[in-house]
Amino acid sequence: GARALVAAIPTGTDPADGVTVVVAGLDAAAARAAADTVAADPAVLLHRYAVAFDGTGRPLRAGGRAGP
Repeated sequence: GARALVAAIPTGTDPADGVTVVVAGLDAAAARAAADTVAADPAVLLHRYAVAFDGTGRPLRAGGRAGP
């Protein structure tokens, strides 16, 4: 059921260096829904390097220390 993926890629070796966030979807609506979810609640990516979303922006699976 995953339709979009949001991934956080470190920009340096120190966490304070920040990350680049990449959003990809099977279609524009799914990518937008995932991006809107992350924009509304950035904590959805906390301690995670990637989260898969359904077409409505609901997190389905995550890679990292905690899942949705």
